Amino acid sequence: MRQALSEHEPSEPTGTHASPRPHIRRAHWHSLWVGKRDQADARSVTLKWLPPIPVNVTGIEDLTTTVWDVGNPD
Repeated sequence: MRQALSEHEPSEPTGTHASPRPHIRRAHWHSLWVGKRDQADARSVTLKWLPPIPVNVTGIEDLTTTVWDVGNPD
């Protein structure tokens, strides 16, 4: 499957926007439906924890420091 996809992917970017800058995606809970679609009584929502995920990161030197202004504590 990977070989077939790599043969059909363009070698040069043809999109209309730039790739996202390197960053770490925040950890969060992700809800998933479990069960058969056609049986509403058999379906339920489960929670899965997603850890921090590096996005477009090849090395630690790619990451930049981000400082968030949280306002004046007064």
